[in-house]
Amino acid sequence: MVFYITKITLCSVNMLVFLLLLSNVGIFLSKPFLEVPQVTFNKIRLVNKMRLVELLLLSILLYTVLSGSALRIVPPLEDHDSETQGTAYGLMHKLEPYMVTNRYAVYFFAHPLLLHFYIGNSFLLLDELDEVSYYYDSALEGEKTVDKTNERELLDKIWKRDFQNFVANPHLLATRMSNLFFCVLIFYVLFLFLYSSTESYLLSLSGPVLYFTFPEVFVRSSYGSYMAIENFSFLMIAYLFFFKDRLEFNKKYNNTLFLMCGIFGGLASQKVLIAVFAMGILDFNCHDGNFWEKIRASLKNRIVQGVILGTILFWGYGFLVDSKVFIEDYLKQHMVYRFRLDDVRFTFSNKIWYPSIVDLWKEFNGHLGFPFLFVALPLTVYTLFHIKRRESFFGLWFVAGAVLFSITDWRQTKHLMLIILPLIIAMIFHISKSRRWVKIAYTGMILFLVYNNISVILKIAGDFSTISPTPIW
Repeated sequence: MVFYITKITLCSVNMLVFLLLLSNVGIFLSKPFLEVPQVTFNKIRLVNKMRLVELLLLSILLYTVLSGSALRIVPPLEDHDSETQGTAYGLMHKLEPYMVTNRYAVYFFAHPLLLHFYIGNSFLLLDELDEVSYYYDSALEGEKTVDKTNERELLDKIWKRDFQNFVANPHLLATRMSNLFFCVLIFYVLFLFLYSSTESYLLSLSGPVLYFTFPEVFVRSSYGSYMAIENFSFLMIAYLFFFKDRLEFNKKYNNTLFLMCGIFGGLASQKVLIAVFAMGILDFNCHDGNFWEKIRASLKNRIVQGVILGTILFWGYGFLVDSKVFIEDYLKQHMVYRFRLDDVRFTFSNKIWYPSIVDLWKEFNGHLGFPFLFVALPLTVYTLFHIKRRESFFGLWFVAGAVLFSITDWRQTKHLMLIILPLIIAMIFHISKSRRWVKIAYTGMILFLVYNNISVILKIAGDFSTISPTPIW
């Protein structure tokens, strides 16, 4: 935005200088110029220095392994590698998501664009932005086909040409670097989330270890998928909501932090509305008063307000860029049409390539490994029996996502990746309060799962078709 307004040349050197200045602006705004907010960590006993070193080393190992997977194992994928890199040039130079899509449009509006901006900056900093300018040029060419009788045929031909260019030079590092960054953040936030409640280093560490060794999570963390930024958004929202009474920020910064977290989520994915639903139901049930007073209490949540504001910002941006394409690509094809409920079925169909609800959950369970779902699911749903307790947030998050992603006509396990975190967190919360023999049994299950799942990942490294989600990755 700064470069666009000031007309300063957009290049990697100028961007690095800008980021250096922006990152250190706090030096000039600190005391005595501005009071620095004081932050403490939930009044918990912090892990010792050796544990912190271990966490740092594990996060470096995670980044290294995922980088190897991103560059050596996972091949270039149309959904979403080509789409997330396709908007890079247009967003960085024109602030518009120019690219010809396989939905016969010259703008990409299938998802909120925050991840696309991150990826655009990765291309800029790696000096590879000009190498994907063909997407932008093709979009300008595609604009000339609008309203022609053979418009779809011409746009399809342009899209196929761009896809061939993508396969020939997929720019894997620039496209996937942002997701690797968000994965490391998930590792730390998930550990801190669990440690803030259990104060058990090993139990807390088992959460991120289990999460990243699920084969499908491992693969989806290694390419230009939306999963990493979406799960990071969910995790941050959940952390702030769950521990909002224990965070010791200066009060005047509290609301800003919660609001910004919500805005980030709203700009990252429309699916964070699941978290809004969960928070809203919990606030509604916990607040005394009549129906409308309960509704107002739910809407007073700063995170909810932030998500709504972030959503409004994206919608406003879409209407400003091209209202016709935004309505067709986002509101119709990726919102309204997905929940027409014309494909709610429990059996296999030869006519539709998406799995039935039963097949979807069988596939999901198979990709997680036995017996994780059989243990975690009932413990997560059990939290709903105490709906006024904050732990019920995980049950609401899981059930809302499970129902929503089961009735959509684009049923895929990639959507169910967004309800793995509440399963892990609710299970570990329950285990931490259990007897010693339960913890020993849990340790055995984790070791069994991690061993089996790493074995599957090693097979994927040798043959990527070892796991093939229906219908595509």
